[in-house]
Amino acid sequence: MLIGHIASNKYDLVLGLGDVSAGVLSRNKDHIEQHTKTMVPDYHIFSVAADKYQTMKFCMKHDIPCPVTLDSESDLTNPSRFEINFPVVVKPKKGVGAVGFSIYHDIETLEHDLPGLREQFGPVLIQEYISNEIQYTAEVFCDHLSEMKACVVAEKTRFFPTKGGTSSCNVTMHSSEIEYTLEKMLKQLNWTGSANIDLILDPRDNTAKVIEINPRAGAIIKIAFLAGVDIGQMIICSLKGEDVEGKRVYTDGIIMRNMMLDMLWFIFTSFRTIKGSNPSFFKFAGKGVHYQVFRLDDPFPVIGFIGGNIRKYCNIEKLKRKLNLD
Repeated sequence: MLIGHIASNKYDLVLGLGDVSAGVLSRNKDHIEQHTKTMVPDYHIFSVAADKYQTMKFCMKHDIPCPVTLDSESDLTNPSRFEINFPVVVKPKKGVGAVGFSIYHDIETLEHDLPGLREQFGPVLIQEYISNEIQYTAEVFCDHLSEMKACVVAEKTRFFPTKGGTSSCNVTMHSSEIEYTLEKMLKQLNWTGSANIDLILDPRDNTAKVIEINPRAGAIIKIAFLAGVDIGQMIICSLKGEDVEGKRVYTDGIIMRNMMLDMLWFIFTSFRTIKGSNPSFFKFAGKGVHYQVFRLDDPFPVIGFIGGNIRKYCNIEKLKRKLNLD
């Protein structure tokens, strides 16, 4: 249907802004590019990034900093192979945000709950739990030669669920360490186009470690434009066959909030954490403060966004009660 629509209409460029749409474009890239242009990696590359276990497996193989990760489908069949110390994180191999994210403290409870988790979320992975609230996200762009031309890093100063989830407040910053890690990973992966990459700071060795790749432009891509990096122009130049001028200098301190998730963070976190939050939860306006979805002149997207997230998190809590998870 998509290919037929593209073939029957004139489009200069088609981009996938969600996991499903980006996957469709990548899987059918050869057919789609007979009718229009797109900026997406070949499917054998895309599929590595779309599967969290394959991402971690790739990182471990190529010495990219990441948490030790096991496949629940095979690595638990022999208990002696379980070489991760508890607690551990369990999450779907494919998914977005914190959907299906759970923490386990012993192998008995984990093995008991795995069938229910698989039934609800499909194949899951098991990952060493890194106890740290310092997380980062990066919006990146690579040209057709897999040269990283943009890397806008932001600290996730707040996220929901509070034990680890989707960022609700992000602040731009620079990190040469993160830039180096992502440039090395994307070059070895032969990545082209946009990607959003999440990392966590491991306090044991003070290293920022990759935890997942979102194989398309992230929901916070707006923060890159606000910081002065025009990824849209980079896409156009790349598709026109022109040299893409890289830009690693951008404005630090740009704040972008997901107000609905920030409200949930406020409700479920402690007063002490709220008081020490930086930037302040109560900084609703002012220089450098922006919102991921909300605009007064276009209110309907935020209404749909709120409804979708309420349904998503209600489903998560329903499953947790069923499994008696923490």
